[in-house]
Amino acid sequence: ALAQCYRMLKPGGLIILEVPAGEKLYDSYDKYVGHYRRYDMSGFISLVENNSFSITMKTHLVFLAYPLFWLSKMINNRKVYSDNDGQELVRNRIALANNNIFLNISLKIDKLIRKFFYIPYGVRCVLIGVKH
Repeated sequence: ALAQCYRMLKPGGLIILEVPAGEKLYDSYDKYVGHYRRYDMSGFISLVENNSFSITMKTHLVFLAYPLFWLSKMINNRKVYSDNDGQELVRNRIALANNNIFLNISLKIDKLIRKFFYIPYGVRCVLIGVKH
């Protein structure tokens, strides 16, 4: 897919990529939301650079909530869900996240901190690459 993006972009064109972070945190929840894998930042950077892009920006999203996210992943890894239970779990978690005051505040704080600092961990990896 990255090679196809590279082919379609003009020189100087940008690609903005966001993927699930935490390579070792893949669980049944990821399966039910359609993720095939999670990435660590260094592997994600290598993947993008190996497809001839230069990285102009890298960061993580949702770093303040990461400890709770990590705990949730550890709990999920101990459970096996049927397809129906897994889909219900996803629906419930999305509904909770949309109405979670802590999460909404932490996202605003994340955004502010990213203006000044590189965030070394989080729920999502984000890269901006440029075609030369």
